[in-house]
Amino acid sequence: MIHLTIEEGTQGVPSLLKKSTWYGKYYRACNTALGKKAPHITITVILTGDEQIKKLNAEYRKLARTTDVLSFYYGEDGMTGEGEVFISIPVAIRQAQRFEHSLEKEIARLLVHGIFHVYGYDHVKPQERRIMRALENTALSLV
Repeated sequence: MIHLTIEEGTQGVPSLLKKSTWYGKYYRACNTALGKKAPHITITVILTGDEQIKKLNAEYRKLARTTDVLSFYYGEDGMTGEGEVFISIPVAIRQAQRFEHSLEKEIARLLVHGIFHVYGYDHVKPQERRIMRALENTALSLV
């Protein structure tokens, strides 16, 4: 299950991205990409601004700067529980412009990336990066 929260004062969110059903199809695609290994984690997507994501990044990653997406998992076994995916709309807008694609495509990419982080995947080591990127590409191709 997926929920959507748009933090007060967050600017630049197109109407399509204000519907939780849009996020649901990417959540389902991530689960499909994992097949039988898919966890049962309820995820809340929070669309936010630079200040909030910078504050969270400083508090939890000790990096005093903005970032595009942050993910948190609240559970014990990695297969059940809850998670949060924070997406900075201003960063997403800048990245969409830099990569010359739509904001919707950028938010989808960040969402899928964040969901796989909630699911326990990482990209610190080259092998982890290859696995996570393959899963992301598979999920994005399913929508």
